[in-house]
Amino acid sequence: ILLPGEYADAANIIRQAAKLNMDVELLGDTPWSDGSFRKLLGDNVTSEDYSFVQFFSSEGDLTSQAITKERELFLSAYQKEYGKDSEPSDEMALGYDAYVIAADAIGRTTGKPGAKKVAAVLADPGYQIEGATGLIDFNSIGDPIKTAYITKRKNGKTETVYTLDAQE
Repeated sequence: ILLPGEYADAANIIRQAAKLNMDVELLGDTPWSDGSFRKLLGDNVTSEDYSFVQFFSSEGDLTSQAITKERELFLSAYQKEYGKDSEPSDEMALGYDAYVIAADAIGRTTGKPGAKKVAAVLADPGYQIEGATGLIDFNSIGDPIKTAYITKRKNGKTETVYTLDAQE
């Protein structure tokens, strides 16, 4: 069951489903991976009771579209700064990609760059860029099309249970 909505409401629904021993898979957004969300769930909720979508995975079991030079640069720099065992958050990887995309798109404009010129670059058919989150394509209005990971928390780490590769 896809459960979009407010953070606290989602936690309440997950707690109620666990209490009722409902045999359903609850799927939420990236913030469900956050430690503060897990604290809202309480002790009777296990990581088996819910999954969440992420756009970055530091796991080795990735689609070929997700393994990019930019991903390796990002992971190397992150782990050099925070330690080999540290795992970057989804938000950090997406923020990194936003910077890489903006810098690349601005660099492809001619003359003085502006919002309309950058939007035109992103909406150009065939515009594609390697990011920390994988290979990113853009649709005709400049929205990114990228790989998504359905994940769970297991043994204190994020584990991918299903990969939806937007490139296929």
